[in-house]
Amino acid sequence: MVMAAVAGLVVIVIAGILVIYNIFYISIINSIKEYGQFRTIGMTAKQIQRLVLREGTLLMLPAIPIGLIAGIVVAYILIPHGFELWNVLWICPIVVALTYATVRLSIKKPAKIAATVSPIEASRYEQNNQPKCKHRQHKLTPGSLAVNQALRYKKKNILTVASLVLTGVLLLGLSSVLSSINAKDMSLSGFARGQFILRISNQELMENPLEILQQSSPFTEEVEKELSQLSGVQRIMNDQHLPVSYDLQAMESDAEIVGFEKADMTLLQSCILNGEISDYEQMATENQMVIGRPNDFEKYFGIRPEVGSSVPLKIFDGEHTKNLEFEIVAVLDESKIGNNGDKIDMLLLPVDSMQKIAHSNLTYQYVICVEDSFEQQAENEIDQIVSDNPRLSIDSLSAAIAQNENFLQGTQLALAIAIVLIGCFSVMNLLNTILTGIIVRRKEFSLMRSVGMSQKQLSVMVHKEGLIVVGIGLVLSVIIGGGIGYVLCSFLKNNLMNYLNYQFPFGITILYCAIVILCSVLITTGALKQQSKLSMMEALR
Repeated sequence: MVMAAVAGLVVIVIAGILVIYNIFYISIINSIKEYGQFRTIGMTAKQIQRLVLREGTLLMLPAIPIGLIAGIVVAYILIPHGFELWNVLWICPIVVALTYATVRLSIKKPAKIAATVSPIEASRYEQNNQPKCKHRQHKLTPGSLAVNQALRYKKKNILTVASLVLTGVLLLGLSSVLSSINAKDMSLSGFARGQFILRISNQELMENPLEILQQSSPFTEEVEKELSQLSGVQRIMNDQHLPVSYDLQAMESDAEIVGFEKADMTLLQSCILNGEISDYEQMATENQMVIGRPNDFEKYFGIRPEVGSSVPLKIFDGEHTKNLEFEIVAVLDESKIGNNGDKIDMLLLPVDSMQKIAHSNLTYQYVICVEDSFEQQAENEIDQIVSDNPRLSIDSLSAAIAQNENFLQGTQLALAIAIVLIGCFSVMNLLNTILTGIIVRRKEFSLMRSVGMSQKQLSVMVHKEGLIVVGIGLVLSVIIGGGIGYVLCSFLKNNLMNYLNYQFPFGITILYCAIVILCSVLITTGALKQQSKLSMMEALR
């Protein structure tokens, strides 16, 4: 989660640098003649550079408090329970420092451009110096003119395309992950064997060591009988835990051995990293142990588990204790466990062996599987059992699905807000590029009109020019964003979320493309309408 937050912060900073750089670059290019005039009246290159940097600072100063206030309000709305004033106090200076650094980095290059142009160069400066080429006769159409204009202002258009691609990559990459997560599949990873887990309550486990609870176990014969009479019940699995400690002088347990049955041998054999699991009866007779989670073993014991070595443990059987040694016959590969995490733990021992060692009721939880059509009725009956036995608690698949749905909705909302903010930068870039392009080229448009181009043809040309830039940005967004989304989903499925099933976010993609295209058309139409109010002679002047 920390790495994801850092990665998100880096992406947002890069997006900010790109957007601010684009805005200042276009602004300086449009005002290059004014900077040339400043040089003419005696301003040095260093003074011009300081002027641009100061302009960026003056724009930044009122924006920082507004952004901080807006960010605090949004954070409180999204996560009111996690909002703390202390976090705000130490995060705000970091945000201010990052914002300042972002603005300074963004305007450094545009300031350098403004400072290095001489007065003579500024008087005839063009945004892109076109390379010399052979003139060939061809028919001029609004479409061909639009292509030429898009190529003429390549650097400006590349920046706009880059901002659109960045937004699209973030949107499609994250949307691919979110659309590939299903709340039910996510929940089933913890309920692979049944829809209900009846266990000892957390309150009981916090107040008493497990061996004390097992002396007077809440899993009585009456509870077991009631469970067997549940509506639609198919099977009930008894998970048994044996309390132990690595400290042979310990007064109470601090770890547990989890029991496995003969039917689980196939599962364990499929997850083997080192060693061999062959005969269940031999393992039960000779107290042979399987290490299910070697990383946890290393943290607890301070050594890596080795096949053939022995593990001394203190066994807690109610009021009685004894020290035993267990031989490690196999070590499992944690990456192969998959959805069987509730069945495989750090220390694994045959149930038959555990029952020979201890005489207490070792039942830790019941996993209950019922027919889907009876799930709700069975849940009501289990709730009644729990209400009659307050030392027990129930985890249900339906509750987990509801909880995960809320989590996904909250995550989607938070990501949507972040992407909308970055998307606003892209739209601002697009708006700035189109508006400044139309304003700066008023004289050029009037010359076109004077040689016979109609207002309709001019409008078609400018619209197509904008759509070419937007189209390139959207195509690259879909290709790169979709690819990153697929790679990200594959990585998560193989390492963290094996319940993930990749789905391309077609709905989000269509919506994003439609919004960007609509913005391009509306901005262009509005700017051209404003420009058409000027007469040809006014525009030429």
